Amino acid sequence: MQFNYSKRHLKRNLILGIIQIGIGILSLTLDSISWFFQYGWILIGIVTLSQNYRNRKDPYLILDNEILSTQNLFGYKTTRISEFSEVLKKNDYLILKNDKKRKKIWIWLAEERTSEILHSELLKIIDSKN
Repeated sequence: MQFNYSKRHLKRNLILGIIQIGIGILSLTLDSISWFFQYGWILIGIVTLSQNYRNRKDPYLILDNEILSTQNLFGYKTTRISEFSEVLKKNDYLILKNDKKRKKIWIWLAEERTSEILHSELLKIIDSKN
């Protein structure tokens, strides 16, 4: 089961990247700030736009069997759901807990209704373990 980034988040990230590159190009043409910051704005804008492209291409969360993969800056971070005994739902995140560990899964970046679907699927996995 895959959950993508929300369209709203992707749109804001795209606009931010374009603005950052625009500031860099504008400061280059006006020679208003030091060269370090001129090229820095352009570099940050390019990184933001490339991250936006990756977010559009790859899903944010992947739930496969008992493994939940969350997209990070460099690849995916995996979590084995069967290691946890409880799942709590908050507004912007889910909390997986057991006696020793506690793991937050941020869902505010994902599509609408991701929290309900993911919460119910995680509960099924944890309940089937017990």
